[in-house]
Amino acid sequence: MGAIFTQSRWPRPIGQALDLDVMAGVLSRLGYGTARRISDCTTEGLRTELADWVESDDRGEGTLVLCYTGHGDRSADDRHYLLCRDSRPGRLKDTALATEDVVGIVTETGLRRLLLIIDTCYAGQGSVDAVRELARSLTATREADQHRLASFSVIAAARPLELAADGAFAEALRDAVDDPTLGGPRRRQLFVEQVVDRVNDLLAERSPGQHATFGTLCGDEVPLFPNPRYAQDIPAEGVDLSEQRVALGAEGRRRREELVSHFGPRGRGAEWAAERGMYFTGRHEALRALTAWVNGTGRRRTTSTSCTEW
Repeated sequence: MGAIFTQSRWPRPIGQALDLDVMAGVLSRLGYGTARRISDCTTEGLRTELADWVESDDRGEGTLVLCYTGHGDRSADDRHYLLCRDSRPGRLKDTALATEDVVGIVTETGLRRLLLIIDTCYAGQGSVDAVRELARSLTATREADQHRLASFSVIAAARPLELAADGAFAEALRDAVDDPTLGGPRRRQLFVEQVVDRVNDLLAERSPGQHATFGTLCGDEVPLFPNPRYAQDIPAEGVDLSEQRVALGAEGRRRREELVSHFGPRGRGAEWAAERGMYFTGRHEALRALTAWVNGTGRRRTTSTSCTEW
């Protein structure tokens, strides 16, 4: 899984570089590596950078997160545009990059999964444009081969008619992902809808009047937000909290390592984990007899145990 981070500098917001760092940290915690970081581009330069990445060999079959932070604007016909270094507000169509075109550029060569995050003013309109254009494209190519887009979702930092406060969305997303109530160590993934709901709770306190939105056009079984707190070897439910903390800490790791490297081999009569040992049989009968004797329902007797090479 990889992420592309882009930002505009027209004019340069005070905290924009920090926003990009915050987003990079959030996605890193979710397991995404940074594929490319694009900054201070002209409109044509941004097109070229995205197109060059699409043609590179490092794209893979995972999920791409394309995160844009900076300035966005709406045209008279309600299309959303990303403003670049050379963009002019009165000439959006020929000096800015339509948000829907970004999706077209990065998906035209067979990208399988895409999550678009738009952190600009009027970002909700951009998400609407992107979903509309992609829906048209998928409908036109529904008979295409198996390499067409299988999953597309978009998170917008603000609704279509709302302004976005500098830094508010990035920090709220970071705090929402770090909220343990959205997913403890037993849950494999964070549900994006719940994360966005938590983001809006935080925005209500920090940037009233700004509301993040989430939408998905198509999806598959691959989670967009793997849970960074998920622990594969957590104890079964019913184990008390103190024992769970031990199991998930350094002591628990030491115990599991000893089980594999020491007790496991010696339970087979071997010294090393890879060494051939003995597999014992007859224990079930012996245990049943012992249990019955302890409970006072059985007679005292002896049982034989056999072993075979393993």
